[in-house]
Amino acid sequence: MQWVLDNRKVDNVPVEAKKTVYKADDKRRDNEFSLAQVNAAVAGKKTTLLDVRSREEYVGHPKSPRSGHIPGARFWPWDSNVDFEHGFMLKGQGELQSALAALKVSDKARPVAVYCHSGHRAAQGYLTLRSLGYEQVHLYDGSMAEYSARKKLPLQTGSQP
Repeated sequence: MQWVLDNRKVDNVPVEAKKTVYKADDKRRDNEFSLAQVNAAVAGKKTTLLDVRSREEYVGHPKSPRSGHIPGARFWPWDSNVDFEHGFMLKGQGELQSALAALKVSDKARPVAVYCHSGHRAAQGYLTLRSLGYEQVHLYDGSMAEYSARKKLPLQTGSQP
């Protein structure tokens, strides 16, 4: 998208792909977060949980007893990271860091786990944090679809973590 916004040349000439073999190195990033890890994060407070859903989802609906957010999770909506006016690009690092600092998420060595409803929006939050240099970023791919289905797990409503 940025290519077009920069008025660079675009054509429709087919490109012949060259065969390439990609090899993964032995370094693997531990980036997934399980329900058990979420429960440990709620109990131990060693991992910061970031809810990237909409405000309405985070706050919860009074007529739905299984709505709201995971206790202790901070609200950081995925769309607040995107500059919709300038090609749907990620906002500048300074602006993103300021928003995270306001949430007290500035220690780049502290573990952070992002979630949404199904993991899709959380993936954008994951990539944003990684691009900012956060070292221990995890994605709870089960997200609220899994968490809220467990009737015994607590949910918090309102705007406070």
